[in-house]
Amino acid sequence: MGDETKAGEKQWRRVLERLSAEEGREAFRDWFSHLSFERMEKDRVHLLAPTQFMARWISTHYETALLRGWLREAPGIRRVIIKGAEGAKRADASPKDSGRKAPLVAAATLDTPLNPALIFDSFVGGQENLVALRASRRIALLEKRPALRSPLFLHGAAGFGKTHLMNAIALAIQEGRGETFLFTSADRFRYHFVKALRAKDAIAFKDPFYELDVFLLDDLHFLTGEATQREFGHFLDTLLAKGARIVLSADRPPSALDIFPPRLRSLMASGLITEIQPAPYELRLKILRAKMPRAPEGVRMPPNVLEFLAKRVTTNIRELEGALHNLITHAELGNATISLEWAKIVLRDALRGQTPKITVDKIQRVVAEHYGMSREELLGRSRQQSIVRPRQIAIFMAKRLTQRSLPDLGRRFGNRDHTTIIHAVRRIETLSEKDEQIRSEIAHFTRILKN
Repeated sequence: MGDETKAGEKQWRRVLERLSAEEGREAFRDWFSHLSFERMEKDRVHLLAPTQFMARWISTHYETALLRGWLREAPGIRRVIIKGAEGAKRADASPKDSGRKAPLVAAATLDTPLNPALIFDSFVGGQENLVALRASRRIALLEKRPALRSPLFLHGAAGFGKTHLMNAIALAIQEGRGETFLFTSADRFRYHFVKALRAKDAIAFKDPFYELDVFLLDDLHFLTGEATQREFGHFLDTLLAKGARIVLSADRPPSALDIFPPRLRSLMASGLITEIQPAPYELRLKILRAKMPRAPEGVRMPPNVLEFLAKRVTTNIRELEGALHNLITHAELGNATISLEWAKIVLRDALRGQTPKITVDKIQRVVAEHYGMSREELLGRSRQQSIVRPRQIAIFMAKRLTQRSLPDLGRRFGNRDHTTIIHAVRRIETLSEKDEQIRSEIAHFTRILKN
């Protein structure tokens, strides 16, 4: 590196310090921190941005601020030129180009860091989640079959594996065909979109997304705000029209996302919807056994300890793996020999919170399955007695076993009025006093939900 370049980089660092103070930490983090000094010649400074879009955007919005900063360091400077790096040029290339595309500008502020451990091969799934696994591999184009119709909608409770599959899709695409992709959370997307709206830069914010080949949005149920949801709907429409592959995840299916307008729910439900189901005991034990080869040398886990964990930790896979890691770490650091009694002592505090959480979605699923109908039928408008009675029982169970308000229960049971919820609860209360069959079914559902 020549003396002139070293001097220029020192000046650039001082310019960055002033920009951070004058333009704010957010602007520095989102834009200036991604620029690098290339060279200085005569009355011009050349800077590099990761992408062509970022170069254009910064030039449009901050050229005056950059020039003002450089003038304090080098009074002879008359122009600051920003260009996209070579990797960014490949990102704008046509599909026939052989080089892998670089991430879009969205990655600078929105990308969720990928976890290299969460790949398809490390996803231990059973028959319950086979459709979700195969659909995810198809989206990543790892199977030589026709592409799935987008969007792929994964739903299930926290810790069941939705993020694992989305991370695996992103990693496979990153290592594969040179496609552009974005994997982000709804919270992060909403934050930056609202910030762009307030700054009247929504168009600049959205433009690079339209070049995506694959878009993955995690925890969709956190995408709140009427304006954000409306724009998100337009965004999905555009991506679907250009043939992009889309993966969405939420804690419940589109039909139960009553915070979203009907048109957006319909759009999200236009592809494949599949549930990441709770892992049964056999699958939980299989997951624990699959994790053991990664344990430090010398740590041995008796079979009865793994069986104990699989029986006791039932809430989700994340907590199951956490309990196993807890035991392994205690054994390694304390030079302890693992036994069942020792494991119970180490995990006594963690296991106190292992009472399964009862949710409205879970109640609806259990009741619908018992009566041999779909969840959509249970929540629908049918007045057939064979559907009305199970619906009333599900409402009664939800009122008794959750903390949801009457209006909230009304929304979760097909957007019904709260008076309908009150009627259903009172009806089942009355019937259960004199009908042994209904009392027995309610007790049966309660046992399933609490265990």
